[in-house]
Amino acid sequence: MIRSVLLASAVLGLVGTSFAQTIIQIPMDQQINVGVPGTAQSPNGDAIYVPNSQPFNDSWMEFRNDETEGYCRNHLFGNFGTTGHFNGWYYGPYIDFNLAGYGELYCLGAGSTLEFDARYFQDWTNANPYNDAPIFTRVYNYNIATDTYQGFVDYGMRYQTGPFFYCDPKPTGAPEWFHVTIDLDDLNADANCDSTDDTTTGGAFDLARVSRMRFYGTDWNSGVLGDPSDYVDVKNVKLTLYPPPCAADLNDDGQTDLSDLTLLLSNFGSSSTPVSVWDSAGFTAYTLGDLPGQDGWVDDTTVPAWGMAQVVDDPTGGGNGKVMSIDPPGIDDANWLGAARPLDTPPPQRFVILEWDQYRGSLTDNVWMADAIAFDGWWSIQWDGGGAGGPIFPYSFSGGTLTLSAGVWQHIRYEIDTNLMVAKVIVGGDSRSANYSEVTDPDVDGIVFEVVPTAAGGEDGPIYIDNLKIAQTNSLALVGDYDVDGDVDLSDLTVLLSDFGCSP
Repeated sequence: MIRSVLLASAVLGLVGTSFAQTIIQIPMDQQINVGVPGTAQSPNGDAIYVPNSQPFNDSWMEFRNDETEGYCRNHLFGNFGTTGHFNGWYYGPYIDFNLAGYGELYCLGAGSTLEFDARYFQDWTNANPYNDAPIFTRVYNYNIATDTYQGFVDYGMRYQTGPFFYCDPKPTGAPEWFHVTIDLDDLNADANCDSTDDTTTGGAFDLARVSRMRFYGTDWNSGVLGDPSDYVDVKNVKLTLYPPPCAADLNDDGQTDLSDLTLLLSNFGSSSTPVSVWDSAGFTAYTLGDLPGQDGWVDDTTVPAWGMAQVVDDPTGGGNGKVMSIDPPGIDDANWLGAARPLDTPPPQRFVILEWDQYRGSLTDNVWMADAIAFDGWWSIQWDGGGAGGPIFPYSFSGGTLTLSAGVWQHIRYEIDTNLMVAKVIVGGDSRSANYSEVTDPDVDGIVFEVVPTAAGGEDGPIYIDNLKIAQTNSLALVGDYDVDGDVDLSDLTVLLSDFGCSP
């Protein structure tokens, strides 16, 4: 947890806004030194610094108060390719939270943020000013007692005037202040606004024990050796930190008290364990050969000469026994080979769960799944191949596509809410929610697989399916089911009572 130290308010402000929030403000207009023993990077114990050893000391830092709000300026000496200089990179300013009197910071709380104002100046001696003027941001956890590095989280390029920063709005070439806000517990942030995850990690990183941070970047085309005309300014560093919630808090008010106990007791004795509707039982009772005609399966193939889906012994080395194999020949992307297992009666309960294990030798064929051959009013997911890595395209995903992996068995789970007309698609540990508001028939009528060969894939081999199941339940998650065993009972009550009275 955060350890606060009383400091002069002009230097460092600590404001607690509620029981669940702590704000640390570092104006950056003057040095902070509270007498904590120094480190290798800052031997005299200054909390704001540029490290005094190579490759870091290609710049020098000063505090300025020539504007309404003071700030810290780092003059850059990062000349590309110059002997004794670190290939155009600059490092700093650093902020050591332990040297500032805070020890380690807990940055994992939901909603915790880091904010600051920054600007970057490059003068005419730069060969291509403002083509590349980035500010990256990184936090570290060090073993404070031994002053040894353990890990980092790098939040990527958060300021850039050049073409490699796609966020709009973005700072211009002029030295103007730009406000940055970083969600500290978001390790999938698209910092560059380029539709990719730009946050990286290293070592044994631990956002529960952040002890220092740094700003850094490049100045590839800076001027004459020793010319400090390029600089980076930083001010108004602010951390808004939330502590970990109480372990048994059910109503998200940050505490475990009578209101949580009431919620748990209202569900006491309830169960959300799914009830099986149909189970392939690993195809163990099936006969090797054609799948249609066995256990209610029917053919769904547009070209009879292609044959049918098959039951085969698992050839992947996965040890799965008998599995379903769907292997359309050729590259005819207008037809498909598949099979369907309709249900006699649609499951009447609200939630229907379809799940199976799946193996693909490659990701180039298109694989479509729905609940009925007609694909009318369909509950569908669709992996379109063509070398795209197998992204899933239902009606409307939130949070982007899901991707598959080739050459391994993966578990697929499809949780359908027939009331709200939404579903969650889960691949391994990753999931996305999908909106099926256009579905005209909320009933789940069975399960269908169709595999469409593509010109990109050619003869890319079969897809294998195993452990196919359909289940139903009236509740996917029960409030108070701490041990996630599908019911609320004495074991869950024990968890709540052991945390009773918790208030961060």
